[in-house]
Amino acid sequence: MSDVFISYSRKDLEFVTKLHDSLVGRQRTVWVDLHDIPPTVEWRLKIREGLEGARAFVFVISPASIISIECQKELAQAVGSHKRLIPLVYHQVDPNEAPELNKWNWLAFNANDFEASVETLLKEVDIDHAWVDQHTLRLTQSRDWQAKRRDKSLLLRGSELKRAEDWLAQGSQKEPQPTAIQTQYILASRQAETRRKQVFWRSVSAVFVAVLSLLGLYVRQLLVAIERGKVALSRHLAAESRSQLKNQRIDLAFLLSLAANRVHDTVEARSVLLEELKTYGNLFTLLHGHRDAVKGLVFSSDGGKLISCSLTAPPVTWDLENKKKIDSKATDTTSIAYPKQATAIAISADGKIMASSGLDHTATIVEVETQKALPALPTNLTFPVVSIAIDAAGNTLALLSYNGSVVLWNVKDRTIIDQISSDHTDQVKSVALSANGERVALGSTDGAVELWDVAAKRKDRLPLGHNASVLSLAFSPNDKVLASASKDGAIVLWDVDGRDRIKQLAPPLASPPPLDTPTLAFSPKGDRLASGNNDCEAVLWDMTTHERITDIPLYCLGGGTTSLAFSRDGNRLARGLSDGTVAILDVADRLHIGQPLPIRSRTATLVAFTPDDQILASGNEGDTLLWEVPKRKPFNLAVAAGASGLAFSDPDGQVFAQATYGRRQSQEGIVELWDVPNRKRLNPLLTGRKCTISCLAFDRKGKTLAIGTLQGRILLWDMVTHKLKRELSTGDSSEPVARVAFSPDGNLLASGHWNKTLILWDLSSFEPLALPLSEKSVGSLGLAFSPDGKMLAVGCTDGKIYLWDVINRRSIGTPIEHGGPVSSVSFDPFGKILASGGADNQVILWDVGSRQRIGPSFLDHGGEVTDVAISHNGKLLASGARNGSVFLWDIDIESWKSRACRIANRDLTAEEKESYLGDKDYAPVCEPTIRGQSSESD
Repeated sequence: MSDVFISYSRKDLEFVTKLHDSLVGRQRTVWVDLHDIPPTVEWRLKIREGLEGARAFVFVISPASIISIECQKELAQAVGSHKRLIPLVYHQVDPNEAPELNKWNWLAFNANDFEASVETLLKEVDIDHAWVDQHTLRLTQSRDWQAKRRDKSLLLRGSELKRAEDWLAQGSQKEPQPTAIQTQYILASRQAETRRKQVFWRSVSAVFVAVLSLLGLYVRQLLVAIERGKVALSRHLAAESRSQLKNQRIDLAFLLSLAANRVHDTVEARSVLLEELKTYGNLFTLLHGHRDAVKGLVFSSDGGKLISCSLTAPPVTWDLENKKKIDSKATDTTSIAYPKQATAIAISADGKIMASSGLDHTATIVEVETQKALPALPTNLTFPVVSIAIDAAGNTLALLSYNGSVVLWNVKDRTIIDQISSDHTDQVKSVALSANGERVALGSTDGAVELWDVAAKRKDRLPLGHNASVLSLAFSPNDKVLASASKDGAIVLWDVDGRDRIKQLAPPLASPPPLDTPTLAFSPKGDRLASGNNDCEAVLWDMTTHERITDIPLYCLGGGTTSLAFSRDGNRLARGLSDGTVAILDVADRLHIGQPLPIRSRTATLVAFTPDDQILASGNEGDTLLWEVPKRKPFNLAVAAGASGLAFSDPDGQVFAQATYGRRQSQEGIVELWDVPNRKRLNPLLTGRKCTISCLAFDRKGKTLAIGTLQGRILLWDMVTHKLKRELSTGDSSEPVARVAFSPDGNLLASGHWNKTLILWDLSSFEPLALPLSEKSVGSLGLAFSPDGKMLAVGCTDGKIYLWDVINRRSIGTPIEHGGPVSSVSFDPFGKILASGGADNQVILWDVGSRQRIGPSFLDHGGEVTDVAISHNGKLLASGARNGSVFLWDIDIESWKSRACRIANRDLTAEEKESYLGDKDYAPVCEPTIRGQSSESD
């Protein structure tokens, strides 16, 4: 095993020899081919063995090495082996000439200060030495196993297997990450170990039936071993999913996160799935059906269908509800003479006809629904067609030839309307027809745009607006605005009637991507413009402000954008990609797993669910509303404005209690009551105390209501007799009560106070039972008992959440670090997940057992979070903020899986299952009923 493998060009031999000697002089082992490997030796095998046995791979960058075929092969092998890769710059090169190295930070080597540069290189080599050693060892072992046809005798066993599994579990946080073959090797070792123990113990049990206790011990050990293997694999799949997300392989990333959750419900698996759903919140689905770039898209009038087309195959009609292809009505599509070398394609806005053309100078027109080909139109052009445009109704067809000539055809009667020759000095590259077919726009390589009035046969050259080839043009639906996009990334808006420039939306890029092919599409109302090109990102523009819409991202989806189309209502955008995928995005609003409720007030908001989760109450200084949760609509209930406390009675939720906000200390504290099912107001509770009520809580049976006040009192109200049962007091009016909570059995009451006190009350004696955080000088603002009553979660002003053992009266482990002051906490019904919200604007989900955060925090409130509540079925989380906003979050893992399957819209292939799960016959990650299509890939 060597410390460093050096890959270089022979032209840099002198430098590499000096580098080799310097590293060896520092007691480092170096693998480098300085003198050529003898021809009698299998030199490529020797190089591979040397590379895989090295801790780090150093690629010496120079103009010679980046074009060296052998260097590129060594680099590919290092990347495939997940080696720690260090690009070392010996001579400067243009990064665009070495794109495969741009994923890593380049280390500049200063030849004038040779020894100092060597020391810098060694610091990079020595990073996480133990991890790299283990990675190299496992790679050597797994490669040997693979080379020897997966010889079972080479598999790991016992403590060595345990160490390997522990190493694999750390992979999501380390570089270089474990490779697929390493994962398969360790997984196969665990499976073999499990089988070996099963065989052994089956034999033992047959001979020693009496030794049942020993067998029981083994079974427990076996189950632990199986569990560990599943946890390790789940964590590794989660890490692989995050890696694929970085590589913009969105469908594979979602499928791997689903596989991770299927193998084992680890925090890492849930976290990466939540991260993906939040990142790609308004990505509706991915459609897989084309083998090459999608060049044309159009929605049906009702938005339920989408038609997509490419240059080399029949158009595809999609059922968007089920996210699958609709079988063509045509009985035979093989007779359609699609161009063998298609050069251009277009589809009418009504989705009825598609036109394509190729090197044979003819235009093929197809009725999309029946896929019936109409007789080909002769183009009357002496050069091949490079671009096609169709008007909105599909009546007029514009064919642009390589030499800049344009022929306008009447599609129905198959006659030529006009033939236009361009005045451009350079080659014409793009053409567009207005929706009414009355104007033609042309764009050329000299950056000029021309407008042709079909009826008047008048041509106007617009003022120069581009410095590069104009490759895409689009008219707005009312034909008043023309958008043009050039190769350098610039986008310009033109006033069609005034023949003048309106505004440049996007400036030219300093370094535009090569072979850029921009595409443009207006929304049906003309209020938005979508733009994209052959890099991975697309942009949405506001046509009123002429600014980029940043809160509705179109994402980097891996493939370049080759076509765009809005649905008829403008709520969805279809995006055709260069890899043949079609992405459907919801663009009406930023969608995610949380949706805001339309609250009008701008003050602190409290939230509470009924026990059946059908109703949500939200209250603040301005409004108190009751919402139908399934419909996300408020009841027409005359609830008093302003609330400082909210609570529904348990177990039926028939009574809603609200403490009215803002009553002065000199006034009597009043609690308003409502009969929820009958939508009527009940007699209020008159406390008989001059106080300001700050919080409310019902016990589990709904028979007692606890009322906390800013004067430090806690009133226990009997809801059967409607009389005061008891008054609890800290004896200190400077200890305002911030929150009260009953234990599930109703025997205890916890009260959190703004300043320093947390009190646990015994409700049989009405005396303090314990002061859980007496040693902490922090306010206790959020309280929640676990469903079994054994744990109390306390959110405090120091930004921490303390977990307290109610039975043994002691703290449990280290506190959870939320960040800012924690205003509210809430358990899920299983006691496994805890939600917290605080003054740092964050809503966070926590895994109670490990105290780890589940995925990224929710920051959508844009203000201090004042209250959180998880529904009683554990599927929803409500949160309110000081700015008056209220959100409902989907936190149901099954719903997350369904969303992920809908987006990916396929299952793992057999090859992917073999690579990541070690079993090509592994059960489907997404069932057909979830994906809305059959298990076979399109």
